[in-house]
Amino acid sequence: MYTIKAKDAGVGELRDELKKLHGSMADLRTLCSDLEGKSSSLQDERDSVLKALEKQKTEADELRLTLRELHVCNGVYIYVEVHV
Repeated sequence: MYTIKAKDAGVGELRDELKKLHGSMADLRTLCSDLEGKSSSLQDERDSVLKALEKQKTEADELRLTLRELHVCNGVYIYVEVHV
């Protein structure tokens, strides 16, 4: 009889542990979902920044070309280096 009660107690403890694990898994799923959302948002922000940077680089190249053309028209050649 003692062994049956001990086994029943053990089964109860295992069920309690299983419930805790299910709760932990649910919490981890929620955290994972939150992180995926943040990751997606950061990826969108990164893409936006890279697009703006590319636009600025293009504008800098156009300005550099225009400056060279103006200097050539004026008979003066000046090396212009622009870092973006």
